[in-house]
Amino acid sequence: MMNRAKAVPFKSQKYETLKAKHEQLGTLFSDPLFPPTALSIYRGKPPPGNVVWKRPQELCINPCMFLENEHLNIVRGKLGKTWFVTACYALCNTSELWNRVIPNYREQLWDQKPAVSTEEAAAEIASEETKRKYAGIFHFRFWRFGKWVDVVVDDQLPVLSVTPTAPSSPSASSEPDTNDSGLPLFTRSCNPNEMWVSLVEKAYAKLMGSYEDLEYGTLKDALVDFTGGVSEELSWTEENEEYKHQIFRTLFSEVHEHSLVCCQ
Repeated sequence: MMNRAKAVPFKSQKYETLKAKHEQLGTLFSDPLFPPTALSIYRGKPPPGNVVWKRPQELCINPCMFLENEHLNIVRGKLGKTWFVTACYALCNTSELWNRVIPNYREQLWDQKPAVSTEEAAAEIASEETKRKYAGIFHFRFWRFGKWVDVVVDDQLPVLSVTPTAPSSPSASSEPDTNDSGLPLFTRSCNPNEMWVSLVEKAYAKLMGSYEDLEYGTLKDALVDFTGGVSEELSWTEENEEYKHQIFRTLFSEVHEHSLVCCQ
């Protein structure tokens, strides 16, 4: 059962205040508490290769928070964690959970230009768009130490930039490994236009201290942080047959009660 307590601003950063400020100034928010530097990625070791920070508009043509029928296509990227991918699947498959972790997600969308059938409707949309300016700021909520916290982030994402280097031997190739070049370094959607996965992960990394701290995370902990509930880990390594039967009975009961059930 999800706890519905009111969220408190993480490190006193208020989303509405910061968003309004940058909309009025016409500037993009850059988070001073989680800056686009190496320390936000790794605090105890250097970043893996040449990492640059890019905003979604620099990564794709039509960035958006969420794409219908695309939200289940998630990859962990070069340095993402499998347990976080699993937690994201649980998140996007449960509407109540989704709306808790990503509050008012429709208001956090990039400006869209829907098809209209009349000039009056088109004029109304154009007028509304002039009032809304993209400020590069988002917020997400997690359960932490007995309370919901509202975590603000900017939209700058760490990206691996591979630069060709001279071959070290006649057999070496000067071609860079482009599998992850130009893509978010951590977890991302398969569709390059969809950003919710990378932004939720960034907010979670900020909450933990850095992306490096996610290396020590677990699915069990993430489910608690995403729900405010209690999680239980069941191991399938036990060879006792009665124990395995008990696991099935437990799973059947929990699914019947609409509990989140994940496997990794």
